[in-house]
Amino acid sequence: MTVNDQTNRPGGSPNDSSTWAGVLSSMIVVCLAFVGCDSAFSPFTEQGPQPAHVLFGTLDASSDSQLVRVQIVRQDLAPVQPVLNELQLKSRVQGQDPISWNDSLVALPDGNQSHLFYTTQRPTPGALTTITVSGPDDRTTSISVFMPPKPDVRSGATEFRAGGIVKSVVLLGRIERPDQLSTEYDVFDPRINDYRRVLVPYNTSTGKRVLEGWEFVVNLSVDRSFVSSSLQQPLGVPVRLRDVSVLMTEFGVEWDNRSQTEIGFIGAIGRYSLPLVVEQTAIDTLNYVR
Repeated sequence: MTVNDQTNRPGGSPNDSSTWAGVLSSMIVVCLAFVGCDSAFSPFTEQGPQPAHVLFGTLDASSDSQLVRVQIVRQDLAPVQPVLNELQLKSRVQGQDPISWNDSLVALPDGNQSHLFYTTQRPTPGALTTITVSGPDDRTTSISVFMPPKPDVRSGATEFRAGGIVKSVVLLGRIERPDQLSTEYDVFDPRINDYRRVLVPYNTSTGKRVLEGWEFVVNLSVDRSFVSSSLQQPLGVPVRLRDVSVLMTEFGVEWDNRSQTEIGFIGAIGRYSLPLVVEQTAIDTLNYVR
């Protein structure tokens, strides 16, 4: 059996989907890109003990739709197409009852099909989740992943400096810097006549470890320029602001050690939106309106 070991940490903007029906096709594309749905996998056993199934997928704390692709490891070379609902997949958070996932079939680039299980249940932050697949032959395969915890956030006082209006933010209880950080502005876009979110990425290496956790500085003035540019508006035009938050992402340790390659790969993505308090004086100075 061979498994492509080219799984890398995903990047890019967060998956914002809320219902399974509207995101099935797009999530299949994500699965193909991130977790090896088109990997060089041969589902036939070789000499020695082999797993019953191989699993690929991610658990994303920011998404209402989770996907895990499953292939059965067969003992002969005769082509066998998967049958809907021939397998069962359940997830169990430590100390809670198991949750059954729904089965579907997805076409692979080589023309074969594979099981693609899905659920609308979000993973639990700071908890160990075990994914278990079983079939009619009673063989099972399990992978356990720990979902990074969601930190509390403390916003410092707003400071008016020569370099702009800044605010310190502490992610409480964190020992190491997160993998990704950005500020997130929920603003009105007149081009679509609706609100949308604008992400401003931050370099995590500019933060530092403090007694309470991980601290970094938000430059609200630089963010304001980024927001205007995203809306394609001059900086002097007021922007209707509904909400401001910090978006923090931490990937599970399995993205680094890749210890699950013999039975596939399930990667945890702890992506959390944390509230950021901005005082009204800063809102007015930055030319936002509520």
